[in-house]
Amino acid sequence: MSLSGLPGRGQTPKRVRVTSPRRQAARRPPSRLLSQEIDEQTALGEIYIDALLEAQRRLATRLLGGIALLLAATLAAFLAVPAVHGARIGPLPVTWLWLGVASYALLVVAAVAYLRATERVEREFIELVRRSRS
Repeated sequence: MSLSGLPGRGQTPKRVRVTSPRRQAARRPPSRLLSQEIDEQTALGEIYIDALLEAQRRLATRLLGGIALLLAATLAAFLAVPAVHGARIGPLPVTWLWLGVASYALLVVAAVAYLRATERVEREFIELVRRSRS
């Protein structure tokens, strides 16, 4: 069985040069890396940096709101319970101990939590930049 148009045995097919009719068309420029966009401060790079800063701003706002709420609740508790004003542990009033010792320990815990959350956001941003390279 022989297909029409194909050379038979022993015959070499004639070479044909194939060209594109769009040989002179402009080539697509190579895509830019996200790190280049950021380094060169282009509009896209600004969007990414603004998103990073906005994420960090949200974290800071939540932290400050939580601390303000905690301090307001403490003040309200001190005002609502008058017996706290006269309570003492050793020579110091309980209110002073709370505000001078315990509240600072809570601030340190909040600062560590904020630091970890901010580092997580930055790691995600760095991973996004790295993924744009590949």
